[in-house]
Amino acid sequence: MSIWQNPVDGSLHDDNNGAAVSLPIWPKGMTELTAAEAQTAQVAAAAGYIWNGSEYVAPVLTPAQQAVRLLAGTVTVSSRSTPAINGSYSITPNDQAHINGVVTGILLNGRFPGGASAYDWPDASGAVHSFPSVMEFKAFATAVLGFISACYRAINGTSATLPSNTLDIS
Repeated sequence: MSIWQNPVDGSLHDDNNGAAVSLPIWPKGMTELTAAEAQTAQVAAAAGYIWNGSEYVAPVLTPAQQAVRLLAGTVTVSSRSTPAINGSYSITPNDQAHINGVVTGILLNGRFPGGASAYDWPDASGAVHSFPSVMEFKAFATAVLGFISACYRAINGTSATLPSNTLDIS
């Protein structure tokens, strides 16, 4: 078995142990790849890279596609007034729902859920950070939800501006 590449569109073809090469539908001008070249081409194609006529290149992502990637990542929070909460935090849909739940409790009762005087929140690595006041948690939630909202505006096409995933809540 050999892997061949069409130099025009970058498509890869298996020659079926040489049987396909003699078929009339076999594209003209195909280049046989070494095992290493075939592996590289297959990995690049599977990752969504685009053939430009001489090599695979990363696709240029639209603002909407970039925003989707931002939402799949983390946000880095920086607080000069409370450095203990500095860290990178996950923003999965579950994290967003949890943030919203805590903020709803704060807005309804004026305090953390359960009446706690501080609220512990894990960062993306699992390290727990203690938010010492309702005010600090609301600043955190406001910044995170602002980031998420800006991403969704890019996804929906109402903004071409992507937010920074570094949030200053000092």
